[in-house]
Amino acid sequence: MSSSARLGPRALVAAAATLLALTCTSSAPSGRPAPASTEASPPPPVAPELARVPELALVRSPCNGTCPMDLLIVRADGSALYWGLEHVERVGAYTGWAPRHLVGTLAARVVEDELATLDLIYDSRRTHGPIDTLGLVLDGERHVIKNRDRAAPEPVASLTEALVGLLAGVRWDPEPLAELERPDAPACARLRERVADACTGYATGDYGPAHCLLYAPLVDRVNHNPVAPELCEALVDSYDLSPPTPGAGVGALGFGPQCRRFIESAIARCRGALLDEPLVDSDRACARLLTTMDLLFYKPEQLRGEDGEQLLRISDDYFCTRWNR
Repeated sequence: MSSSARLGPRALVAAAATLLALTCTSSAPSGRPAPASTEASPPPPVAPELARVPELALVRSPCNGTCPMDLLIVRADGSALYWGLEHVERVGAYTGWAPRHLVGTLAARVVEDELATLDLIYDSRRTHGPIDTLGLVLDGERHVIKNRDRAAPEPVASLTEALVGLLAGVRWDPEPLAELERPDAPACARLRERVADACTGYATGDYGPAHCLLYAPLVDRVNHNPVAPELCEALVDSYDLSPPTPGAGVGALGFGPQCRRFIESAIARCRGALLDEPLVDSDRACARLLTTMDLLFYKPEQLRGEDGEQLLRISDDYFCTRWNR
């Protein structure tokens, strides 16, 4: 009797499996693994909140130290814009693409943490610390959260860190956008005009603060650095993504003559610096106006009623009188 005849059924199955494995192994090139499947895995799911949050932005401002100075804008379609100026790894203006499922995760945070309901400004009252400004568009309305010296609630810090982390996940174009020594491109002029209108409207109370607070520092950077025309075009597109929201109006708040006079002169200085004098420090020229507006327009409901009338009288008799000297 042959040796194969002495094998039971289980032994025959095992021998056949071994022979099949040896045959498949020998057919592959020596020292190389068998080729992997060519079927593409499905993309990760995208959070539905992404449809409500078409844009997220982060502006990091200089401090008394080595704080990063840059801008990141990312859209719901995954397109991204970055402008790095100081104390950053990537210097210059770059465009790229971010994974949409990661952008969707950030959009979900915006909705779940109700970031659009948070205060406009958080300030520790210490000076020269880092300033991070978040900008977001939710359901067609722009919101801004200025976080001075890390004083904002945890969800603001968490989203800021996530946006910084997203920088490493974006597929950036290898070369930066070509820059002009002077920002004289038509798109840069349009950007100045829009932001000047936004800050004027904020100062008169006709607009809400979001557009002025987010874009005025960026115009100052455009005015004082070599800039790519495509960067200005992207900022104009970002600005136009949502119109400025209506404000209470100076007349509705009842400012006295001294405050009206101060506001008018401050508007002229700020608007002139943004539009007509690109070599003037528009950030500084507008800072006095914006600081005043932070105080007077931060929560307009506080200026209504008997207490509000008293606050307006004090502002007119003391603060605005001093500022006009």
